Amino acid sequence: MDNLLKRFGIFILIYIGLLLVSQIKFVQDAHLNYYCQVGDRVFNVVNPNLFANFIPGAPPNEQNWNTTFALYNRDVHKGRGNLNSKAYRSKVNPNRYVYRDTYELILLPTFFLLALFLATPGLNWKRGILYFFICLLIIYVFLTFHYSHVIENLIINEGKTGDSFWHKFISIFGFKGLTEPIYIIAILSWAILTFKADMLSKLTAKN
Repeated sequence: MDNLLKRFGIFILIYIGLLLVSQIKFVQDAHLNYYCQVGDRVFNVVNPNLFANFIPGAPPNEQNWNTTFALYNRDVHKGRGNLNSKAYRSKVNPNRYVYRDTYELILLPTFFLLALFLATPGLNWKRGILYFFICLLIIYVFLTFHYSHVIENLIINEGKTGDSFWHKFISIFGFKGLTEPIYIIAILSWAILTFKADMLSKLTAKN
């Protein structure tokens, strides 16, 4: 139990330190540019209805939105061109723009997950890096469900869940538009990958 409290204290200290780092504008901008390169690729693999291009920056606003989602309806462009092609997208207009804040939605949960791994005892660093990125991918997938629910059910359908299986699915796994459950996903994915038979004994051992 003493070791468990010690590890929890280490986690808290690491997370607080990472929160302070997250306030640095360079870190925010670097993460935003990275996520826009990776996040829309995950979105476009998962979402069957919309193709997205994530763009750093947003028009001046009071909601702290810092990311623009340029959205294309797949059905509209089916047979007319390849949305994966930048050349084709440069010739057509997006069907809709949506703006989001990736700082609270992605950067903070990413640092929360990183703090969990850094505070995990006895984890091989190579395996830890692999597991971290697997967990991060899981978070990105659930964030895609979240975005999809907000865009398709709350914005396009004006708050009504669509009749299709997809719309009902993203309503549930997009957490009804809530963002807090993404931390639960982070904890569960971390626990599933890192907890071994001897992990509990290491955490509860007395020094």
